[in-house]
Amino acid sequence: MEIEAPMLLEMIDRSLCAAGESDTRYVLNGLLFHIKTDGQATVVGTDGHRLAMQTKQAGLSFKEEKKVILSRKSVSELRRLLSAQDDEKSTSINMTVGKNHMLFNVGKARLLTRLIEGTYPNYEAVIPTNNTKILTVARGTLMKSLRRVSIMSKERSSAVKVDIGNGKAVVSGTSDLGEATDEIAVDYAEDQMTIAFNARYILDALNVMTSENVLIKLNEPLSPVLLMEDGREDYKYVVMPMRM
Repeated sequence: MEIEAPMLLEMIDRSLCAAGESDTRYVLNGLLFHIKTDGQATVVGTDGHRLAMQTKQAGLSFKEEKKVILSRKSVSELRRLLSAQDDEKSTSINMTVGKNHMLFNVGKARLLTRLIEGTYPNYEAVIPTNNTKILTVARGTLMKSLRRVSIMSKERSSAVKVDIGNGKAVVSGTSDLGEATDEIAVDYAEDQMTIAFNARYILDALNVMTSENVLIKLNEPLSPVLLMEDGREDYKYVVMPMRM
């Protein structure tokens, strides 16, 4: 198969942030590459607390659907090769899927990696379909607020509480050292809601997004939350709220 290097690099960059690093469920310590017969390709990362998936119509020609799992280490090396490829004239790379290995031809480099054996979670079943409460917020504004408040949240959990309603969101965090509160404007016309997050998980998603505004689709305070870019459907980020 052939795929454009910038496209594959974007898919990896926007999914790797959610992959596990030292999870006992070893299949989560890598990325799932899901290639469908219609040419659509999806790269997925999850650590069980959040999930990121990037889908592209890559025009890949494959007779049967393929799902392969690559380790975080091999994906990081592939990402390095793809980043260097941006400066070269040829941007198409070749991928060959074998029974136990996958080969990438990136410019003059060849990367052969062993596939991780195991069954990846059904990521499509994780994507919420009934989150009808939609909050729209400026991506940069939310990032700055979370960074300010998370300084005072507990270091290990980075927990922040968000009180939503009346066109605003009040973000707060507490720890043994004290507390911090910040108020930002949002577009939200539903019932008031209080929800808690790991701020780092949300920031990881916002850092790889590029749109000016972000859609946060909610259901109940402890239900999975879906983050998407305003005007784009190809990237989805799901995060589980926290109990506080």
